Amino acid sequence: MNALRILIVEDDVVMSKCVEEFLTLFGYQYETTESGEDAIALSEGANRPDLVLMDIHLAGPMDGITAGEEIHNRLHIPIVFITAHMEDETFRRAMHAEPFGFLLKPFSDSELKATIETALYKHRSVEALHQINLELEHRVARHTTQLEYANRELDAFTSSASHDLRAPLRSINGFGKILLADYGQTLDEGAKDLLQRIIAAGERMSSLIEALLEFSRVAHVEPHMRNVDISQMLSEIVDELAEQYPNHKPVLKIAANMSGFGDRNLLSVAFKNLLSNAFKFTSKTSEAVIEISSTILDGYTEFCVRDNGVGFDPTNADQLFEPFKRLHNRNEFPGTGIGLAIVQRIINRHGGHVTAEGNVNLGAVFSFTLPRPLHPPPQTHPGKP
Repeated sequence: MNALRILIVEDDVVMSKCVEEFLTLFGYQYETTESGEDAIALSEGANRPDLVLMDIHLAGPMDGITAGEEIHNRLHIPIVFITAHMEDETFRRAMHAEPFGFLLKPFSDSELKATIETALYKHRSVEALHQINLELEHRVARHTTQLEYANRELDAFTSSASHDLRAPLRSINGFGKILLADYGQTLDEGAKDLLQRIIAAGERMSSLIEALLEFSRVAHVEPHMRNVDISQMLSEIVDELAEQYPNHKPVLKIAANMSGFGDRNLLSVAFKNLLSNAFKFTSKTSEAVIEISSTILDGYTEFCVRDNGVGFDPTNADQLFEPFKRLHNRNEFPGTGIGLAIVQRIINRHGGHVTAEGNVNLGAVFSFTLPRPLHPPPQTHPGKP
């Protein structure tokens, strides 16, 4: 307690002497000044105070509120304001200095002691919390740096390994097809079947590598954020998928004039993966329906891709976005199992989140959020009824 220093800023000599006597009684060290300018200079000096008792109404060009705000903001020294009267406007101004207490004149020695001790306790608590927050920020920054480095290393390894694997796979597939074409007639059915399996496995591995590279590329692309006409984009994607599935013609319900804010190329990849899944998993459904809609939320737009296809077991929904996790037989529904992982990574890069709901033979709904567009595009795309 004896080491604590109090700076008294009071232009009333009688009041100043009274406070000095109280502080002497309590065992505090103190220094006194009459002006706000001197209070700032003393607070910056070698004998920096632990607390400032600041009269609000000081004579001179700088009042106590201005001086107190300067001392608190620059030096983080706790301020206790002293005043004989407090108008509403004065109180509002004083609160900008974030005072640790108020004393209304006249006050007793016990009131002064309690206010000082409370202000010092609050200040120590605030400083301790500030140090904890700084340490947490440093830890988060350190862990974030480590995680980013690990992700870069992993992506670099993925890219390098994928590129290195493609060349030998092309050789296996190429020589296998040559062998089947040139010598297939001399092989028995069992040998030809084994050779065809080798070729098919090689082609599947090539597809997996391409999917892995695509997954890796998404991590390195910096999103170019802008307003995107989602309805127009979907129209282009649907036309492309219709060519891939010439014998499958689901009923498409695409809402008109949908828009979002994000990277058009990345969003095109995300929607294409979702719609490709919807086409694939409704391919064995009679009267198949695929619906794309959007809902305006608080600061976000939520998009939903809904179908009435084979669906999935909802207890396994958390596995859908894991790379290479599949909930359906690849012989019945071919694919790499990487598409939804790419969708999740793209939406996460946009600050949104993606969810999945479904039931076996009752279809699926994939929903994700995007920031609201700055200026929605003109309403020129009526969608697909």
